[in-house]
Amino acid sequence: MAKKRSTKTRRKMPASRLWFISGMTTLAFTSLILRMGYLQVVQGATYRTDASNVAVVSTPVLPSRGYIYSSNGTILARDQYIYDAYLARVPHVHQDYRKMAELLAPIFHTTVQKLLQKMNTSPLSPQVRIAQNLSYTAISYISEHHHQLPGIEIQTDYVRQYPLGDLAGHILGYVGPITPQNESYYVNKLHYLNNQTVGETGIEAEYNKYLEGKAGYEQYLIHSNGSVKSLGLLPPPQSGIISNLPSIRLIKQRRKRLFRILFNETM
Repeated sequence: MAKKRSTKTRRKMPASRLWFISGMTTLAFTSLILRMGYLQVVQGATYRTDASNVAVVSTPVLPSRGYIYSSNGTILARDQYIYDAYLARVPHVHQDYRKMAELLAPIFHTTVQKLLQKMNTSPLSPQVRIAQNLSYTAISYISEHHHQLPGIEIQTDYVRQYPLGDLAGHILGYVGPITPQNESYYVNKLHYLNNQTVGETGIEAEYNKYLEGKAGYEQYLIHSNGSVKSLGLLPPPQSGIISNLPSIRLIKQRRKRLFRILFNETM
């Protein structure tokens, strides 16, 4: 008798477990269906509105200009990175320029009117630079108050430096911004960005197409409440090619020879 009871008990246990599993599965699917119905019916309008107020903005990222070395490895020209603030004009997002200018002017150590003037520069351009060489205090402030500053972005820019000063200035030359005189060549023909720097004289101008690099683009997801999320670089910027020049000694000799020629011509 004991054996028969134990056999009956064993036969009932799988059935009870099956009912339990079936009940839990049904409960899980029911909860999932109710949740989907709540999101689509009750909250559907809200989510559709939020989706329509989200914009993906593509902003250009400047490349670093190629270094110039002498044959013995001495750096003759290099880029020093700085942080600049840009205003990206975002469609379907309300941007109160005056309110943002009032918040940023004390941090940028400028007046509200001057900052507003920069914000309204080039209205057809997707973005405009409003401040250069930001301090860490300004960077922290923008990051902490990004909800109040829709479209304000921090980007890395570069400043050209010549560690040896004027030693090889006549040979290296210098760089400068794109001007109205050469805009048709660099912007319209070569498709450079308006805020890129280009070589104007010397090696900087002669090898500009190699030193300049190629600009990239960073994608941003901007919500109507001003929150900004980076989606990454697509494509990333390509740095300029490094160039090697003759040794410092040879540069000094060429400089003396140039001075000698100029001096004889003036005589």
